[in-house]
Amino acid sequence: MRIDRQNLIFFLLGAALTCLLCGMGAAGFAAGLFLEEKPSMPTSLIVEVHADRGWQSTGLHVQAGDFLTITQVGGSWSECPDYGCPFRDGNGNLESGLHQSNNILSGCHHAALIGRLSAYDLFCIGTEYAAPARQTGWLELRINDNALDDNAGILYVRVERR
Repeated sequence: MRIDRQNLIFFLLGAALTCLLCGMGAAGFAAGLFLEEKPSMPTSLIVEVHADRGWQSTGLHVQAGDFLTITQVGGSWSECPDYGCPFRDGNGNLESGLHQSNNILSGCHHAALIGRLSAYDLFCIGTEYAAPARQTGWLELRINDNALDDNAGILYVRVERR
């Protein structure tokens, strides 16, 4: 079998181009694995938030500008059931005022559901919240109460990121 020079050159150029394209595809795939901008996480989930615990992770990573919707879908909690405090929803104790000394977040009712995306980006949720995220970070939730040892109950909360 005889191969002329022109066919050999076209064959070698074709093989080189094929290798180059395969290499670029593999490199792009590898870059996608290692350079992912944010963790692959669900965009909607239901979490439990316990009244007797501090900050609790939702497992949801949020980018600044993502639209967050947080809605209580069940449960109740109390900031002091042993002392006669009733069980409440995520709006907390509406009679307590917004600046109680045991609040984590001033300007939000005592025993309300609150959230954070960083140590400095706290926000009041209550039973419903819908707004763009101001920070990038892991979403955490808790009761607006510094004294956790006398708390009881659980809220069930739907968290959505768009």
